Amino acid sequence: MNIYSILFVSIILCALYCCVILVFPETYKKTSAKTGINILIYLSVLSYCIALTLLYKYRNINILAKQIDAKVALIIILSITVLLFTVNILCPAFCIMVKQNRKETETATQFNRLIFQYKYQSDKRTESIKQLAVFQEVNKKFLCEYGIELYVPELIKQSNNVVHLAPEKLINTLEDYSIKILKETTDYMPNPFSNSSVVFSFGISTLLTLILSYVAIMP
Repeated sequence: MNIYSILFVSIILCALYCCVILVFPETYKKTSAKTGINILIYLSVLSYCIALTLLYKYRNINILAKQIDAKVALIIILSITVLLFTVNILCPAFCIMVKQNRKETETATQFNRLIFQYKYQSDKRTESIKQLAVFQEVNKKFLCEYGIELYVPELIKQSNNVVHLAPEKLINTLEDYSIKILKETTDYMPNPFSNSSVVFSFGISTLLTLILSYVAIMP
């Protein structure tokens, strides 16, 4: 098997795996990072197609025609495939989810603070009602994601002034939700793909096997 075939098969495997990710349910699709990671995967598939085109065009150059033992070639194919996926998809997707989670944690902290001010700080209640009105307009997607998009407008609606508060049950419900959401976002461990840990461990073990194999046959 020559180097051209090794690279061609490796890139094809990466492109196919990207297509599988887009078709089948994955962990990241349940988060707000879905759009960003999907764009990343589309761009990766496009880059793989360009790379395959260039490889095919220059397939006859000497370095690509060099022959490699079939067993070694299989190990190299697996190593390149896992390395490409890790560098091109897994690491950027992880970074996207970390950045998104940081943003959601900040939003959850702000929401928790506003509910706290509304319930416990009467001198800041008027201000908190105004800020909650702005918050629910700006963060509609965030509220919908956690199923409280109807609670916040109702709290604002039933708070006519500093004295007239919304029902205690509604306030307590939102307080509980704000604490729960803040805890979830703080404790969240980003994992974009359900089998990413398996892929990562396989990649490490494959690379170690390859290195040890070369060390073993060195004079």
